[in-house]
Amino acid sequence: MSVHKKHNKKGTTYQVRFTQADGRQGSRTFLTKKVADEFDQRMKLARRDGLTSVLLPSKKLFRQYALEYLANSKVEAAPRTTARRAGIVNKYLLPAFGTYPVTRIDRQFIQQQMNTWASSGLSVFSVRTHRQVLREIMSLAVKDRVLVSNPVVDVKSPKLPKPEPKVMSPEQFQLLLTEIPHEFQAMLIVAVGTGMRISELIGLNLCNLDIDKGMLSIKRAKTKAGIRTIELGETMTNVLKRYLADTAHFRSDIDGPLFLSERGKRIHDSNFRRRVFNPALKTAGLTKFRFHSLRATSSTWLFQESVPIPVVTSRSGHESVKTTMDHYVIATKLGQQMAVKAIEGFFEAAGLAFTNSSLSSSETGESVALPGRIELPTCGLGNRRSIQLSYGSLV
Repeated sequence: MSVHKKHNKKGTTYQVRFTQADGRQGSRTFLTKKVADEFDQRMKLARRDGLTSVLLPSKKLFRQYALEYLANSKVEAAPRTTARRAGIVNKYLLPAFGTYPVTRIDRQFIQQQMNTWASSGLSVFSVRTHRQVLREIMSLAVKDRVLVSNPVVDVKSPKLPKPEPKVMSPEQFQLLLTEIPHEFQAMLIVAVGTGMRISELIGLNLCNLDIDKGMLSIKRAKTKAGIRTIELGETMTNVLKRYLADTAHFRSDIDGPLFLSERGKRIHDSNFRRRVFNPALKTAGLTKFRFHSLRATSSTWLFQESVPIPVVTSRSGHESVKTTMDHYVIATKLGQQMAVKAIEGFFEAAGLAFTNSSLSSSETGESVALPGRIELPTCGLGNRRSIQLSYGSLV
């Protein structure tokens, strides 16, 4: 930054040259050396002290920018989002910064205020949300060239606590299953038995299931490691046989979805959570859980039963558990068999006792056999195969 004297036909002017926040060169011209020197000195002091540098002299208050921000939000954002932003601005930001010119609001001032919010008992998530809204408001002053850069950028946010995974006990899973409509029970059993993500479950096609071998193949997943084949075991295989028989009247497309909605269509994630899963959690008194808890439950149960970590990683479709395990240990066939045995123990503890020919109820001791035949497709080949199956009621 420096002041340069300029002579032209209209007289003498004074130009202050500086580097802008984006790295480009900028300048401001003044009619008197005194004003130019003041501007130059103000920028030098601001940068020396780590404050936001001022490009244009301005007395515009934070309140004015906050109101502009809310007006823009009404046009650009959904009503609920705008209402949430207005609540943050009116309750927290205006009382703290409203009467100050934006040029007086520096990193240190903002950091102190955030610390005050945190120490007053405001949640970490709320403090981080307030910071985001404040950052968006201050960005308007940057666009107006009143500020060189946004002072909020260098303010440290409190770290969100790492959530502890919520794991269901077999008894809790059994309770949840009793509240889930019959047509969705099979998907939940496969979810907890395989650790699959909900997106993977609803993305499965009928041809991804090899019922003869008791294998499921995930072809589309969140990560490369998510593309995998999972051994199911006796319980899940028989559950799926029963489910396929129950939904056979919906199935005309050999490449159609494996799990169906009540109308025979592919399940929609948000609709399923809102209309089926969350109400079932509430009725069962398990509101602390969510669908992803089934994934955590599956992994935790396998760990508890001493299934090798690489096998758990493989079944869950994680990128890695530890680099050492990823690079030096292989998930073996024996490990898969251990995983199947462990998850069978989970189903037994949850009161599910399927066999090749019947279903036994742990409560009544009665056995129900429902033999039949069903046609299954082979992926991409268009041909069909017939298998013998046995199935029974779940709960």
